Amino acid sequence: MEERVLTEAQLKAAYLLSNGESQVKTAKKVNVNVKTIQRWLKEDWFKVEVDRNVQLLKSKVDEKISMNIEPIMNRLIDIALKSDSEKTSLDACVYAINRLVGTPTNKTQDITEDKDKKEDFINLDNLIDETIDTKNDNIVELPKKKAK
Repeated sequence: MEERVLTEAQLKAAYLLSNGESQVKTAKKVNVNVKTIQRWLKEDWFKVEVDRNVQLLKSKVDEKISMNIEPIMNRLIDIALKSDSEKTSLDACVYAINRLVGTPTNKTQDITEDKDKKEDFINLDNLIDETIDTKNDNIVELPKKKAK
């Protein structure tokens, strides 16, 4: 990737976009056309700057929360246990549990792998045909083992 010194407008645009500003508003604030913003967003050097700003923002948020974690936790617990609103109490409880054990997702996982081959699968029709006694219709022979 090329080393590039960003202009003042590009730095400001990357900052605004990383903080949630729309492309249109960002373009107006840095005095460029919205097409220019869209063109910059396609460039790796600009994406890197936006990502860097996002990471800085996340770090600042994490730091601020960490500095106030005890009062935040106490307030959350207070809301969860003592709120007059059942919904508010439930939401606080769910949030706390999800933070502790992870938020459940709706996605289903595909457990089959590409390495599965046709010969790995059993043809149930053939298996049934092999186990059925052809002399006595619909009788399946089971192994004769004595119970202990």
